[in-house]
Formats: sequence, structure tokens, C-alpha cells
Amino acid sequence: MLAARERDGGIIGMTASAVTSLSLDPPMLLVCVGHASAAHQALTRGDRFSVNVLAAEQQELSGRFASRGPQRIEGIACDVTPSGLPWLPGALACSSAGARPSTRAATTPS
Repeated sequence: MLAARERDGGIIGMTASAVTSLSLDPPMLLVCVGHASAAHQALTRGDRFSVNVLAAEQQELSGRFASRGPQRIEGIACDVTPSGLPWLPGALACSSAGARPSTRAATTPS
């Protein structure tokens, strides 16, 4: 689950379609986010985001953040990373990352 701070200060999250290691030095992740996602702007315009690797028993939580519409974090008890982003209890791993420029790509014309 990816999470980022919106311009109004709220936190929005989404289940990513893909997350993979891109580089070890410097450490970088590649995350794939649909441009139509409610979280897309927060993830690409902000300076930081968090990545929570959810456990198998967190399927319901994953489904909540995969739904259409704003996927706000309100109502979910969580810890925070040093940068103030969500660290979900029970997650297998959590990392806070600095956002880098994005590249638009698509398999079909938009």
C-alpha cells in the first residue's frame, strides 16, 4: 500500500499494481500508479510517500485501498514513519521514500 500527503494535509493511500526494486545504490523503488487513481496526484506531486508491504491476512485492507474513489487513511489505526506517513500495523515491511520525477507510460492509447 502506497500512502502520500495531499495538499490539504490529509493522507491518501492506494494498493499499487506493481512495486519493485530499481536500484541498490542509490536505493530506489519503481512503483506503478494508474493516472486515473485518486492518489496519483498526491504521489507524484508530493516529496515523500510510504510503502507498506501487507501480509496475506491484510487482504481486506488491501481491498479497501484498491477501490475506486478517494482511499483516505482516516479510521485506520497506524503508526507513523519519521516523515509522518502511515506505517500500518501488521505490515511485513514499511519504508518512507523520496519522490522522484515520474514517467508516463501506457499499454493502450489514452
